[in-house]
Amino acid sequence: DLGASKGVDSENAGALISGYLSDVAETNKNQISALYNTAKDSSGRTASLDPRAFTNTLGNKLNEANLEAFLPAEIRTMVNNFASGKTPLNINTSEQFKTIVGNAQRSTQDGNVKYALGLVRQSLDEAPLLGANAKTTFGNNQVALQGQTSNLGQEAIDAFNLARSTNRKFMQEVERTPALKAVLDDPNPKGFFDKFVLRGNSKELENTLKVLEGNPEAIGSIKNQVLAHLKEKAT
Repeated sequence: DLGASKGVDSENAGALISGYLSDVAETNKNQISALYNTAKDSSGRTASLDPRAFTNTLGNKLNEANLEAFLPAEIRTMVNNFASGKTPLNINTSEQFKTIVGNAQRSTQDGNVKYALGLVRQSLDEAPLLGANAKTTFGNNQVALQGQTSNLGQEAIDAFNLARSTNRKFMQEVERTPALKAVLDDPNPKGFFDKFVLRGNSKELENTLKVLEGNPEAIGSIKNQVLAHLKEKAT
């Protein structure tokens, strides 16, 4: 009566639950992709950032932390290219550089290098739009044009920040929920129900249930399958 009769065999139960988690993962990936596409299509993505402010801020942060020597050579070259104007620093190139810096952080085990790269990322985030204070330096028509570009640029920055924060939130959820991570790595994992439900860490199982809390059918399936397992063992 509690639902044990609705249970299926362990492998089918695992396939059913992993399917529900796959739907969650797909929904999140589609949302993140849409947010990034919106950011990339925004009119202000070519708005210029202040390269001098970026490099000065970065230099000060590295000096204060005594980490200048730990900045990887290829990252240093790219920073110098922004400083010299060889590479324009705008929202597009800034976002591309953030991706490169993030990949470099993930590929090193050296804590000092990670920290130095984090300062690069932080300095990029703090870099102001070029012309954000245009009213103090430009004439009337240029003020209007520069102000419009600055507004569009800020909208583009906000759009990229929203996409990135949404992705980061989902990745944190994945790290807290091994069952969700397993589904992303392998859509049809074997022994899924036994590993992540019956023998799962209680906190991780709680996180799995939170991921699925918007789907009562999925929660019901897990409950029924656990009851079916208990009935089988008891009888």
